[in-house]
Amino acid sequence: MSFDVYLQDFSDVRADRSESVGQRVLAPLLDARGENVVTADGSAAVYGAGDAPLDGLMFNHIEGDLAWDVIFDAAVAGGWAIMPIGGPVCIVTEEQADSVPEEFKADGLVLVRTGTELRTAATGSDT
Repeated sequence: MSFDVYLQDFSDVRADRSESVGQRVLAPLLDARGENVVTADGSAAVYGAGDAPLDGLMFNHIEGDLAWDVIFDAAVAGGWAIMPIGGPVCIVTEEQADSVPEEFKADGLVLVRTGTELRTAATGSDT
């Protein structure tokens, strides 16, 4: 099953995360085409990594546990909320809860501290 997982913020002013996320988190893991992050146990397609300004991402075709760590790390570095389609909005800091619009909280709001917690919240499974 392929999950679509979006990373975005809800502030009125969009910030460019090209350096903090694009260069520091994603670039070392991108394949030669810049379309997938590759980890020791899998990969994930990433959309938006080459955008300028970099102000949001989408991941799908997520395979392996370490890809969830990459998604989590990108969210932390970018200060983004994580929105897995069909799952609860995940936040990486308690302060983010106030910025998430009420209509996005309908499926829940979960504070995640690791890629494993993110995978569990997004998929409904801890395996």
